[in-house]
Amino acid sequence: MTDPLRKSVVVRCSPARAFSAFTAEVDLWWPAGHKKFDGSRLAFDQGAFVETAPSGETFTLGEVVRWSPPDALVFTWWPGALDAPTTVEVTFTPEGETTRVDVIHSAGAAGDRFDKVMDIFVRSWDRVLGSYSQYIDESIEREA
Repeated sequence: MTDPLRKSVVVRCSPARAFSAFTAEVDLWWPAGHKKFDGSRLAFDQGAFVETAPSGETFTLGEVVRWSPPDALVFTWWPGALDAPTTVEVTFTPEGETTRVDVIHSAGAAGDRFDKVMDIFVRSWDRVLGSYSQYIDESIEREA
């Protein structure tokens, strides 16, 4: 079995702000090309990570397993996981005036099937975290 996928980004804000941006503002920064429906909205809502299409159709991307602001978020992840979910853990660690955001994406219930989609997840997390970091930077500039 493949080791978990590990990705990190350092953002110029507190862990509380980083957590809030990652969760409450996810729809503002998540790349449009990484959504199931054109024009949809993403939200962490009532224990789930959901995508809602303009038609009102919803798709559950994952279930929230742990919600520990401002330190950590753990959720299952269904897209790209074949017939069982993977697990995503996101931690927010203060480093002076910045925060290191670590993503550990592991096989979860998908087991060995995770290996088949690992390359897709590597590219996707690079894009997603790049978009998140850019959103943080732009929000700091708007507030200045």
